[in-house]
Amino acid sequence: MIEIPDASIESKRQRRIINRGRQRQYDKRRKADKPEHVRALHRESNRRWRLKNPEKVKEIYRRWCEKNTEKRRKYNHEWRRRNRESRNAYGREYGRIWRKQNAAKAREYARRWYRKNKEHVLAYNRRWQAENPEKARAQRQRRYLKNPAKVYERVLYRRAVKRGAQTEPITASGWQSILTTYGHRCAYCGKEGPLTRDHVIPLSRGGPHSLANLVPACRSCNAKKGVKLVALAQQDSRP
Repeated sequence: MIEIPDASIESKRQRRIINRGRQRQYDKRRKADKPEHVRALHRESNRRWRLKNPEKVKEIYRRWCEKNTEKRRKYNHEWRRRNRESRNAYGREYGRIWRKQNAAKAREYARRWYRKNKEHVLAYNRRWQAENPEKARAQRQRRYLKNPAKVYERVLYRRAVKRGAQTEPITASGWQSILTTYGHRCAYCGKEGPLTRDHVIPLSRGGPHSLANLVPACRSCNAKKGVKLVALAQQDSRP
């Protein structure tokens, strides 16, 4: 290293710092003046050394980050700003793969997060639906076409909750067992065809929303029955 005498600086430590800084500037100028093929050779040599010494590279990087915390923070912020779209795309793809490989964990995490942020989610959904009525309508149609039975059950459950009725979860297997009990026929007229879910004791009369109070009914019988109590055409053999 070239020593630069400076009579005004008495401290040897200060002279070393100044000489080190000037040496770095000199090295940078020399590196910039080198031909491209020489710089390419140096890059390749550095790359091989980093691959051969990963632990040393990590330790050097760790020490540099400790000494340059603010510089590293600014660099990270600027890099994230420049690469926002690519980072978001990578995050979405990584999240999709992770959820596919860890379905149970993803569902549990989503449930916990929803319970913790339920009010925020509901407020956001209401605001989004008010601002995007056409998209919201198309989304509801797609959801219904994909799972009509599930959407129908949600409608019945919400209706029961609004009326203050006693409720219990109605699973697809539970409803299928009721259809099997009645031979996939209407419980009132005994006809086959498209069947709906009907409460034997109407919700308006205090009937619960439960498997014990549900029977399959054709649309005509369900509409005619309304809130009346009607005897079943078939004997209910459920326990």
